[in-house]
Amino acid sequence: MAKKKSSDELSVPKAISEVARGVATARAMKPHDHSDAGPADADGDAKTEAPQRSRAELQADIAKTRAQLAGLVDEIEHRLDVPARAEVIVDDFKADPKKAVVTHKKTTVTAIVLVAAVGTGIGLLVRAIVTK
Repeated sequence: MAKKKSSDELSVPKAISEVARGVATARAMKPHDHSDAGPADADGDAKTEAPQRSRAELQADIAKTRAQLAGLVDEIEHRLDVPARAEVIVDDFKADPKKAVVTHKKTTVTAIVLVAAVGTGIGLLVRAIVTK
């Protein structure tokens, strides 16, 4: 059965906009932005002290960011993997058709409309052949 969407899962558009926002933020950062820096040294570069963070803190931040990005990539991959999602829907219908109809309303309606259209087309084709 397809899992329900939890509040912390991202939709594809939301995931893309989040990645785009991160890219825009990264591009907005200038490598030598010294607007709030103190006095400059002889070369004209501002002297700023980097925040003192331990190696363990940096590694923890890196691991946390990697985990977030991996989750985001997995979510995007899942949403773009149409054959796997279709297989899940088919398995749901095979396991419990009544429950699957309720769970996958859009798929059910699409299938009904498609069957009706094909049936109508075949009926009109047969009618046209028979009346000749």
